[in-house]
Amino acid sequence: MTPFVVGLVLLAALMHAVWNALVKVSGDRLAVMVGMSAVGGVAGFAVLPFAVAPALASWPFLALTTAIHVGYYLFLLRAYAVGDLSQVYPVARGGSPLILALISGPVVGEALSVTQAMGVGLISLGIISLSLGRGSRLALLYALCTACFIAAYSATDALGVRRSGSPLGYIGWLFFLDGAMMLAFGFWRRGRTLFSPSRIDWRQWIGGGVLALCAYGIVVWCYNLGTVAPVSALRETSVVFAALIGSLFLGEEFGARRVIAASVVASGIVVMNL
Repeated sequence: MTPFVVGLVLLAALMHAVWNALVKVSGDRLAVMVGMSAVGGVAGFAVLPFAVAPALASWPFLALTTAIHVGYYLFLLRAYAVGDLSQVYPVARGGSPLILALISGPVVGEALSVTQAMGVGLISLGIISLSLGRGSRLALLYALCTACFIAAYSATDALGVRRSGSPLGYIGWLFFLDGAMMLAFGFWRRGRTLFSPSRIDWRQWIGGGVLALCAYGIVVWCYNLGTVAPVSALRETSVVFAALIGSLFLGEEFGARRVIAASVVASGIVVMNL
């Protein structure tokens, strides 16, 4: 990867950790997640008139990734309901490049190198460290399930954007469909109460939505510029940002141990990029 791509992905990593912290501290996580997705959907819709439509070959991937994203949101919300940011986030995000690296050969056609295998070992060690202590076992299970969904949509989007012939068009439709799906799901679960004044926090909706939009849009764009596993892996250095946010700003327990464990995960991710 070029230094330009590395810088973009690291910026996306910081943005991603911040919007997850916003979801964690919110009073109504489902409403905030739906609101953030709606903001992304509006932004995606605004892009469509200015972008070339994705090729037909990429539409099955758009449909599949939209469905996978719903599962990702649901398991992430459940994980944050019972666990700390500094435990859940590193497991969910660190586990995804581990899974993606293992499946990238048969699914995407990218062989796992020796350094990537070393990185897999370090990531596994870090995740095991995060599972020790008095942290919630249920949160750990939800986080691991979330990691599976992340790996699934990462592989799906990598295949889809490469077949689209229009990365911007693919990203625009991705966010529009994702926002529409989450709005429909939120309305199905809550009905009109989802939009009651007591549930709406425009600052979290717009701020988190913009951060999520930029963070994932940058990464999907970079999938078109570099190989899948290294881009996805470098993005997951956000685990260190999240552990620091949880320790320094949210007052979560075991801060130092979790920062160290997250750093081991991040080290494994960096090794995978060597």
